Amino acid sequence: MKNTEESTETMFCPNCGQKVPVGTKFCPHCGASLTASRFAQKPNSTIDHIDSGPESSPQQSDGRSQINDGNPQNAKTPLDHFALLGIIFGGISWLLNFWGVVGILAVVFSILALNRHLEGTNKTIAIIGLVSGVVNILYALSIIGSY
Repeated sequence: MKNTEESTETMFCPNCGQKVPVGTKFCPHCGASLTASRFAQKPNSTIDHIDSGPESSPQQSDGRSQINDGNPQNAKTPLDHFALLGIIFGGISWLLNFWGVVGILAVVFSILALNRHLEGTNKTIAIIGLVSGVVNILYALSIIGSY
């Protein structure tokens, strides 16, 4: 192969996701090592992502975020919409009671979120929304019962 010819084969850097020519030892975009031992591992192993520092790009070359890279240990899941609505209505229920209607909305959205078998932060947010909604409903029932 002549020095003037460029390799048409490319691969993706496991650190930043940018295209690099095959045979390159270091990524020209982020500086990560591209040795053959790194590519011998399975594609979604945690080893590929341990050394990613603040200098690594959060975007891959095709514009997709690295949030869903297929590895559940590395995945940063976005907030679940139902859990978010549950906690928002739960927070509003502390300010505006409306005879428990806002609390009912918080409970409904939180239960919908929990039925999706959420984990981590999403589950915590859904539980907080659920508890806030139930407390609001109980408070509304105590106010209505005192009349």
